[in-house]
Amino acid sequence: MTTIANVFFGPDKLLRPHWRALLYFLLTFLALPYLLGPVAKAIFQAAHLRVALTPALVALSDGESFIVALIATGLFAWYEARRIDSYFMPVGLALSRRTLEGMAAGMALAAGAGLGMLALGGMQIHGLALGGSALLMSAIAWLLAMVLV
Repeated sequence: MTTIANVFFGPDKLLRPHWRALLYFLLTFLALPYLLGPVAKAIFQAAHLRVALTPALVALSDGESFIVALIATGLFAWYEARRIDSYFMPVGLALSRRTLEGMAAGMALAAGAGLGMLALGGMQIHGLALGGSALLMSAIAWLLAMVLV
């Protein structure tokens, strides 16, 4: 015969995995964004960002998502008595040859999509809007934003 406690807790006296997954979902998509939203809004206003597809806005948005995931993961690491880095890919694998292969594949796919749009008339290029150091700074800003993504 099962008790109500057995529905929620396993033999290890911890919440069962599906309840932990539900809590993680609620933390990362509802509670923490609600709590951190005003901070992100204040940063948005202080930085005088405009609502547009810019590296700064992408970095702010994905930086907030990263912080939310880190806080939620930290809470679960504490609950499960694990190191927070035990949930992530080991650094040795993250910086391995396979990661570089994945980056190359991602760039090839993006380039292929762009070439396809050019070939089929879905996109036109009429030159560059920036040049010199402004172009370099824009490329660096987008690179840093994409690292956060």
